[in-house]
Amino acid sequence: MSEYEHPKHRNVLEWLQLISQGNVSLPRFQRGLVWKDETIEEFILALLKKRPVGVLLILENDVSKDEVAFAPQRLRYAPEINKSTCRELILDGQQRLTALWRAIIDAFYFVDSIESPRRFFIKVNNLDNDSMSVEESVEDVRCIKANSKQDGKAIKDAREAFDKGLVPVNLMADRITQDNVSIENWCDEVFPDNSEKSRSLERNVRKLSELLRSRNIAYYSLPPDTSREDAIDTFIKTNESSSKVSRFDIAVAEIEVQRRQPLREMVREINIEPQRLTRFFGDDEDRCISDIGELALKIACLLVDCPQVPTDKYYTDKSVIDVVTDRWSEIEKAIDWTLEFFESECLYDKRRLPSVVPLRVIPALYIHFCPPESEPDKQARFSKIVRQYCWSSFVTNRYERNVNVRLWEDYKSVLKCGIYGEIEAPIFDKSEYPVPTINELADLKHPLPPPTGVKALSRAIIVVSLKSGAIDLASDVSASKDNIHKRQYHHLFPKALLKKEGRTLSEINHPLNYALVSETTNKMLAAEPPVEYLKKRLKLDFDIGDIKRRVESHLIPFEQLNVNSGLNNNYERFINSRAKLFEKALNDLCEGRKV
Repeated sequence: MSEYEHPKHRNVLEWLQLISQGNVSLPRFQRGLVWKDETIEEFILALLKKRPVGVLLILENDVSKDEVAFAPQRLRYAPEINKSTCRELILDGQQRLTALWRAIIDAFYFVDSIESPRRFFIKVNNLDNDSMSVEESVEDVRCIKANSKQDGKAIKDAREAFDKGLVPVNLMADRITQDNVSIENWCDEVFPDNSEKSRSLERNVRKLSELLRSRNIAYYSLPPDTSREDAIDTFIKTNESSSKVSRFDIAVAEIEVQRRQPLREMVREINIEPQRLTRFFGDDEDRCISDIGELALKIACLLVDCPQVPTDKYYTDKSVIDVVTDRWSEIEKAIDWTLEFFESECLYDKRRLPSVVPLRVIPALYIHFCPPESEPDKQARFSKIVRQYCWSSFVTNRYERNVNVRLWEDYKSVLKCGIYGEIEAPIFDKSEYPVPTINELADLKHPLPPPTGVKALSRAIIVVSLKSGAIDLASDVSASKDNIHKRQYHHLFPKALLKKEGRTLSEINHPLNYALVSETTNKMLAAEPPVEYLKKRLKLDFDIGDIKRRVESHLIPFEQLNVNSGLNNNYERFINSRAKLFEKALNDLCEGRKV
């Protein structure tokens, strides 16, 4: 029979004593208390009513070893950890034990300024009745803020609490810690002039205390020889917390311990232009920190040459954490170089990035074999290989499935391309992963989805349309990293016009019928046929050559656009002519050539 088929038991008093003696701690990756007051009330009431409260998971700690599986930390407001006797790490159950500990020692009352001082009380009927049945008399558990009012009157002292049938939960810590008010003293405060009533009340409160302190909280125990990976795997699978902890959370905590610096500070101090970070990771600081932290772990998984396909399973691998910790400056430089490379390819922001796969692979390639600035020819070759890989990942179907497996294969093979000059990377095999042809690009029976969606090829088409400048059709301003967020998707053949002509929505929203223009220009063009807008430009004394320059800077065939409707195959000719331009551009890019 497995030792894990039946849990062990330990009562509340034993748990509290172990915490007070510094014999139980948390692994560093555990978060702080996130339970709401209502959840804490329900948990304490469940203990008093002998209802199920779940099973904890602990990892036994071999204190004789110098190296431990996880860096320990004490429960908040608990005494310092006794490293020589700290024999247990709480893997799952820290919310329960932390909430109970803080309520018992009254730590919610003497709190940091960011929290409201509050105290937990047990509502009991017949509190002054010597013959009361304690378990049956327990009615509720209540959290009352120091400045709030309950039943119209603030609870300021022992007598007022007693009058409402409320017993402070912190009395249950009697003789566990030295700082709390004893049961005897509290009862004397309730009946300062009547020792008989005070002692009677004391007996009932002690019954209540014994009821809580004798309540068992079950737990499973992992032996001290449990591997770090097995402990993490067991924890993640059994974690019952309302605030789930992931491998990413565990890895971040381990990194922060090693660097002695929070991830938030690491990202804030990162040597990358803030606007660049905002464009690719967003302006929500918490999301940005999380995204960059996870990207660093993904890059590290490639750098350590994992024995299997690198997934988030490897985030908590010690070698991966060591790479992030020890090579953080290299990783941030590689991310910066990659974002700068994206910008040179008119990949200006995450919103239009066809795929995030290259953002994971290119930094690792850069760290491994990017030549120094003193070797410009080799740098140019490196950029060509990266361009070839990047665009092949966008426009072929290489990453439509088995992404982790395939990027791992490509990373290792592209790395050989850079180091040894080989060119046999699977992603570069055009017989297996061909670049889209004009027929595929211009297909209106089975058209590509619009570029506003997630299809990589459709997004890539819009990015390629920026490579000749994408001069705004009205303002004559080229698209750039600074104004791309203000550009809007404009139908070159208006949606209303094509719909009136009987076109389906998928035909209308074909990515080759889009251009990125300014908001003002988009409103100005409205639903006019293309020829009408072009005529208006001529009436404004614009030179026809200047108008063609603007139009063609989006890889738009001017003559095929200069029509008054999509009828008589005008729309088909336009899509085909534009597809021909894109076919050449995509082939050039997938060969590593600049466009």
